[in-house]
Amino acid sequence: MDPYLSSLYSLLRIKEEQLERLNRCQSEMQQHQQAFQNDKYLCLNPELSSVTWTGMLANQFEDIRENRMLIEYEDIENNQFESVFSVISNKIMDIQSEIKSIQDSISVAKQASIKS
Repeated sequence: MDPYLSSLYSLLRIKEEQLERLNRCQSEMQQHQQAFQNDKYLCLNPELSSVTWTGMLANQFEDIRENRMLIEYEDIENNQFESVFSVISNKIMDIQSEIKSIQDSISVAKQASIKS
């Protein structure tokens, strides 16, 4: 086999493996996002009452949970996960484009070797 064609096939395999890993990563991240969303209620647990804990420190603690922890949790849930998904999707599109280009180069190289 032509060394150039062989190198193209090798590069194609590498890119297909990268694409497969990214697709797996995206799927795993979706599962983690779902688990993260399901655990959101934990930010506000345990619920504070006059039976569990009251007073100024309890109020400050409740304020931290509701106005800091929950807000940060929601930022991760809504913004940071979406940012990761965007980066992964863009990389998937880049690799798909590279694969198409390599496949086109393989076709051209095959046609050139047939004509020679």
